[in-house]
Amino acid sequence: MERTNSNMTIKWGCNLPDLKVLFFLLSFLTFVDSVYGQISEVLWLENDSIRVAISKQGAELQSIHGKISKLEYLWQGNSEYWPDKAPIMFPVNVRFRDDEFYYRNLKYEMPKMGIIKEGLMTLEHKSKDEAILSFVPNEEVLHENYPFLFNLLVRYKLIGNTILNEYIITINDKRSMYFALGGHPGFNLSLGQSNGRERHELFFF
Repeated sequence: MERTNSNMTIKWGCNLPDLKVLFFLLSFLTFVDSVYGQISEVLWLENDSIRVAISKQGAELQSIHGKISKLEYLWQGNSEYWPDKAPIMFPVNVRFRDDEFYYRNLKYEMPKMGIIKEGLMTLEHKSKDEAILSFVPNEEVLHENYPFLFNLLVRYKLIGNTILNEYIITINDKRSMYFALGGHPGFNLSLGQSNGRERHELFFF
């Protein structure tokens, strides 16, 4: 460092090891940003009635916000009670003992609620009010978790104040494939009302 005409001039030298460290740090930060960005990416759908957020991780709903009511209808997670929001359960909707099962004398690890919940989905289609995501098992999943070949498509379509949610499973395996499939959304019922639960009904059709 040297002073010239009352101005401070800073001279800094960098040798080859310093450059290697800097390059490594930049590469690592780029990698973390790309991986975290993929995992945490959220898709937004909306129409005149509702605005919906969907995570690419597990194709899980993150928000159902009423534009007119200004209310959030989806449970927002609370670790004290239930941390999830709307996980998709596949290929099981239970928890196996010790989180494992056997098929043809081979052991596989199966997480609670299945493998989709933590899986990164591929975006196949996206418009303002519709999204289609897919999951195809990679070699690690086939070897460690679930030995069957399949393709799962998850579709969300906004129709007025309704969300159409469809699942399409294509089995690409010659063997009989054993699976269960289900949605597990949580909803806010009180919505600011002390007797909110009694004012709602749940229909299956």
